[in-house]
Amino acid sequence: MNNMTTLADMRNFVRIVETGSITAAADSQEKVKSAVSKRLSDLEKALGVELIRRSTRKLHLTETGRSYYQRCVVDIIQENIDLAIRIGELQNSSLIAKRLFPIHQAVCASNDYLQRYGEPKTPQELSNHKCLVFSDTTEPTIWKYRTPDKKNMNVEVAPVMLSDNGNFLLDAACAGIGINKTPTFIAHKAIEKGSLRPILND
Repeated sequence: MNNMTTLADMRNFVRIVETGSITAAADSQEKVKSAVSKRLSDLEKALGVELIRRSTRKLHLTETGRSYYQRCVVDIIQENIDLAIRIGELQNSSLIAKRLFPIHQAVCASNDYLQRYGEPKTPQELSNHKCLVFSDTTEPTIWKYRTPDKKNMNVEVAPVMLSDNGNFLLDAACAGIGINKTPTFIAHKAIEKGSLRPILND
């Protein structure tokens, strides 16, 4: 599982959508068309979905592609937002943080994903799965657990997607792209509707 989406992949995808073509996106980035096209193909391969349907005349966003575009990361500082509620720790930032309350998390996946790749029975098995990772933490790829005898255990996961947008990762999990460890206040509606199923509850 070496494939992982990067911010550069996301920016490339956004540029293609906003310019309307791979050629225009390449020109705006001063890159060759083949490089932009390959980065898009690599992104779709990493996500396991088709984002843009190509034709000789026009590009068409798929439903997944439209959702992916709408959820692309926004930098809070660059958007000049004075107050925001965030999950995670602030690193190398001029922002001032105040802890409001603890966050309870659930590890979830869609039934489609679990049917295709199997359900992990132990936290250690997560290292062999496609994981959707929230990036705004000190160690994003380390998922922490408590063993039955109350000891702390760290599991290193291989992310197929990294984002600081919890709703974006939730949508990806509902689409069957991977397993997501997410706050229950974000996931509870998807769980209630059956779009996601909690795993590793014990």
